Amino acid sequence: KIQGNVRARYEWTMGDYDYYWQAGFAHQSESKPSPASISQNAMPSWTVVDASAGVSKGNWSVELVGSNLGDVNRSLFTSASQFIETQVPQRPRTLELQIGYKFKD
Repeated sequence: KIQGNVRARYEWTMGDYDYYWQAGFAHQSESKPSPASISQNAMPSWTVVDASAGVSKGNWSVELVGSNLGDVNRSLFTSASQFIETQVPQRPRTLELQIGYKFKD
């Protein structure tokens, strides 16, 4: 019945440094599997939270990125169109540290 996402980002500068933080939420309410599914049970609702924060100075940047912070494990899509039930799982919790450098001409 309900499916959507919201993202918010805030950026600011302090001295020579540029900072940001960002958060995102995605939600899907309970849904029915495809008509060809073996199981006719409703797929449960889910909410996923992502967040990131970073700092940069000049050509350098460092970011910490977290996806699916609650480690929600639900099926995004369930089907049995080939007589074998298949599911597309959500990506598990991931944490990344990204270090970047921009080369200039």
